[in-house]
Amino acid sequence: MIYLQLFFEFFKAGLFAIGGGLATIPFLTDIGQRTGWFTSGELANMIAISESTPGPMGVNMATYVGFHTGGIAGGVIATLGLVAPSIIVILIIARFLQKFRRDPMMLHGWIHRQINDMQTLILMQLIRPAGIQIILTLHKIPKCL
Repeated sequence: MIYLQLFFEFFKAGLFAIGGGLATIPFLTDIGQRTGWFTSGELANMIAISESTPGPMGVNMATYVGFHTGGIAGGVIATLGLVAPSIIVILIIARFLQKFRRDPMMLHGWIHRQINDMQTLILMQLIRPAGIQIILTLHKIPKCL
């Protein structure tokens, strides 16, 4: 049950927190007050740690809260919950753009190469932070970090 709640809470944060990691702070404050998973002092520590570690702050915060609440599985589930709305939006946009695939300018031109490059970069930006967090979590980072 805790995993489903983690996913849902961070899905909402990922869906409505537009503007980067700092935009997730009000959502995290609300989550902490409603669920009791962490205090405002612990939230301040989480923000400091998330700002100082590599990767997007929102992903770092989701991983930290998830790990703090539900262990390794909680960290993975909270992170997936945070990035799932972005992935869904990207898939919807990609589906919408499918109708342009048969256009000759798209098939053989400069635009086609640019879209392929953007797809690769977007995929890397989505996968890299989650992968880094999972690797760091599995190596049991000291609590002082």
